[in-house]
Amino acid sequence: MRVFIDGLDLSGKTPLTAALAAELQARGRTVVEHRGFLADRHPARRLLKKLPLVRQPDSTLVTTAYLGAGYVLDALLVRTRACEPADTILIQDGYVDRTVAFGMAGGPYLAAVLALRWPRVFAPFDIAV
Repeated sequence: MRVFIDGLDLSGKTPLTAALAAELQARGRTVVEHRGFLADRHPARRLLKKLPLVRQPDSTLVTTAYLGAGYVLDALLVRTRACEPADTILIQDGYVDRTVAFGMAGGPYLAAVLALRWPRVFAPFDIAV
C-alpha cells in the first residue's frame, strides 16, 4: 500500500509522515517512510540531482526535467517492478504534486498543465492526504 502526504512547505508533511508511521508500526505493520522517486534504481536520479538548485518557478528546464525524465520514468519503473514487499506500507512525503503546484503558481505552465492533464502517467497511490 502507498500513502501519499503532500502540502505546502512547512505545512507539517514530515511530522505527519513520522506520526503516521509510528502509529502503524505500533499496530504491528511494516512501514517505510520515503521521499523522492519511488523506483529503487531510477536511471535518471543522479543526472537530475546534478541540475542547478534553482526555484522551480524560475526554471523551465528543472521542472520539465523532473516531470518528464524524473516522474514519468519513475511511474513506468514502479509499474513494472514493485518497490516494496506486498505487506509493507510506504508513506511518501511529497511527490510530483509539489512540482505541478510550483509550475501553476509561477510557471513553467506547460509542464504543469500537461501533468494535470494526464495524471495517470505518474505513479499511483492508494491514499492521498
